[in-house]
Amino acid sequence: MNKDAYYFPHFSNARHDRKLRRVRKELGVEGYGIYFMILEVLREQEDFAYPVHDIDLLADDFGTSEQKVEVVIMNYNLFLIDEDKFFYSPKLIEYLQPYLERSKRARKAALKRWHGDSNANADANALPEHSDSNASKVKESKVKKSKEEVSKIPTLPQVKEYFKENGYDPKVAEKAFSIYNASIEDHPKRKYWRDSRDNLIKNWKLKMQSVWFKEENKMNGKDEFNPEIAKMRKNAFK
Repeated sequence: MNKDAYYFPHFSNARHDRKLRRVRKELGVEGYGIYFMILEVLREQEDFAYPVHDIDLLADDFGTSEQKVEVVIMNYNLFLIDEDKFFYSPKLIEYLQPYLERSKRARKAALKRWHGDSNANADANALPEHSDSNASKVKESKVKKSKEEVSKIPTLPQVKEYFKENGYDPKVAEKAFSIYNASIEDHPKRKYWRDSRDNLIKNWKLKMQSVWFKEENKMNGKDEFNPEIAKMRKNAFK
């Protein structure tokens, strides 16, 4: 098994999430443990999804009841179910994006080195090195960004239209919207979206471009391209 299948981020403040607090209140620590074991299982899947009809197998593996596993999956808006009756975690997929992108760059660089490409190291070191110069540039960049106006939270129709007019699947727009909108649903006082690292999303269109405008999410020339969500995820490691 590919060793990166063992990794997913677990934030130290996860227990304070409103939905997980509800899980702990109603199911205790066992419910909390079930949730994270489910995430471990999803991380091991190639498309980060698991069939609903096999929940009983998860219960056997976890040493708990099928009913408890089903409650965690179905009752707290922690997971979504696609057309093929596979459930997945939008937040897990979003949190993994930076790591998956780094892994893709590293594999690409490794292939170039294998074939003797002298530019391989440039790809391998795609992330900037730490230096006083770079630190200064980062500070300057942050100052400039702080002066930029933060864009208002878009509506779902606006996001879908933006995807469609740029040639990307509106169904993927719905998924992206649900992920970022969760950042304000969990924190009612927030007025702006935040990403998986809790950074303020100042320009939602740029965020969609950098994270979601990918080849596999294109409409391929169809007016309403409607791919199955499981198929959209299958190339995550390619």
